[in-house]
Amino acid sequence: MRKVEGLEKMKSLRSAAHYSLHKMGEEYRGLEDKDRRSGKVLRRGMHVRFDNERRGIGRGHALRTELVEGTKATIRDLLRTHDLPKARESFDALKAMKEELFKIEMPERDLHARAQESDQELAECSYYIDFFPAVFLEGMLPEKWPDPDDLNMHPAVFLNGLLDVISELTKSVGDYLLEVPREEYSADLIFNLKSRCIGVCEGLWEFLDEYEYVYGGVIDLTRFFGGKYKSKLRRQADGIRRMKESLLDLRERQLTANK
Repeated sequence: MRKVEGLEKMKSLRSAAHYSLHKMGEEYRGLEDKDRRSGKVLRRGMHVRFDNERRGIGRGHALRTELVEGTKATIRDLLRTHDLPKARESFDALKAMKEELFKIEMPERDLHARAQESDQELAECSYYIDFFPAVFLEGMLPEKWPDPDDLNMHPAVFLNGLLDVISELTKSVGDYLLEVPREEYSADLIFNLKSRCIGVCEGLWEFLDEYEYVYGGVIDLTRFFGGKYKSKLRRQADGIRRMKESLLDLRERQLTANK
């Protein structure tokens, strides 16, 4: 029976694959997993490496979840207390927490996914803190905005984080009004608060909309998790429009009451 022509060349491929695997094994040969009590070696070599990565995936997921919950808690506390220095201190602590991700042994793809998920939440939290005075305290917007390099994150993840700021601000306006004391609650308060929120959110949305036309596909392809930039942009526009409609309705009711 004749051999298929070219199979002889597989010998060199076999040698190259064997060399690569042998070299990988040599790198992990010194790894040992010992029983804490007896000191007996339970695993050696690559088995230890793979087991460490498996545990690292779980630790990375837990750390990412803790960071996400930390950003949400920072936003809630800021809305409740209006304590900007404390919010910025909490944000700095969360940024430091993210660096712990890179000390965990896990597959590279999982590491990048957890880092991007964390970065998106950090971008949202950072800009929420910066916008808060202008929306809720009748303050000024910051003179300089932190860019992706300042926050040490991928620009596509940064832009998606900014999109989340819009929905967080509009939601916070409703939460704030629900907690306002009865003696402070008025049509003027509602109108002024929603007007400031719309002004900030529309400016941010127009900035983000510029990127969708040119970079929309790039933004989606360079991220590790779902959610199309274009569809998120459309949802945020719908949220701004609904707030505008409620504001117009309030103004009409005020005019009717004054007649």
